[in-house]
Amino acid sequence: MTIYEQEYQLALKKLEVIFDGEAGKQGGNQLAKLAILIDEYEKLHFPIELPNPDETVKFRSDQLGLI
Repeated sequence: MTIYEQEYQLALKKLEVIFDGEAGKQGGNQLAKLAILIDEYEKLHFPIELPNPDETVKFRSDQLGLI
């Protein structure tokens, strides 16, 4: 595990503690900062591609029982 992966895991744990309300008054600022850092890390290391429009329509049509 790289140092960046370790820091990412630590940030996720800190975010959970703050989100659960155990960090006190400063939690709001820390929550926002950690959320931004985590989001940027995930965009860089775990990108999500946009779905294919045709496949999206087929999937939703199947969910609605139209296929």
